[in-house]
Order: sequence, then structure tokens, then C-alpha cells
Amino acid sequence: MSKTADAGLSAHAGPKLKSDAGKRAYVRARDLQRLLPLWPREIASMNAADHARLLARLRKALRAERQRGLGGHWTYDLARHAQLLRAYRAEIAAHLRVTCENRRRDNDANGMSKRAGTASR
Repeated sequence: MSKTADAGLSAHAGPKLKSDAGKRAYVRARDLQRLLPLWPREIASMNAADHARLLARLRKALRAERQRGLGGHWTYDLARHAQLLRAYRAEIAAHLRVTCENRRRDNDANGMSKRAGTASR
């Protein structure tokens, strides 16, 4: 192939779409307060029980928004639906990450105590 043909192929390989440029990374403190009526302490809290409650509220809001969309209700907002979904996925990932770290830490602590117990005998 000629240089111009190669240049033409590479130009079409990965154009950046305008819709991709508008996406912002999920920031918990900024995005959750826009999506759900939460107190600042509820947003800042990272313990397991509060996180489970937050996930339940996000699921409920997503379900309500989905039902508005399916029903053709005039208050349905596609952008809100997408933001809720993005927030839910990010919070699920954070919850799984924390859960895995806690399990790993517990397993390491249990493994260390078992090894220490067998070594002292």
C-alpha cells in the first residue's frame, strides 16, 4: 500500500466520538448528591452496612427510572437513567473491592495465626 492509503486507514482506526468526550468519570461526592437525596454523612460513609443501604437506594431509584421509561412517562430522563446506572456500577465495584480486601485481610490474619500456632508447638 502507499503512504496515503496507510494514512487513510490509520485516520479511521480510532476517531474519538463526541459522545465519549462528554463522559466524566464517576465521583461519588459530586454525583450521588445529584442523583439521590442523601445526607453528606451517608455519602462519606464507607462501612458495609451503610454501603449496602446505599446500593439498595440506587437499585430502587434505577427501578423507578426504568419503569418511567418503559411506561413512556413524561418525567423519564435518559441522562438521569444513565447516571444512575453509572453510579450503581461504580458503587458495586467499590463494594466488591472492599469486600475482597476485607476477606483477604481476614484470611491472611487467620493464616498467620494458624501458622504461628503450629510453629510454636
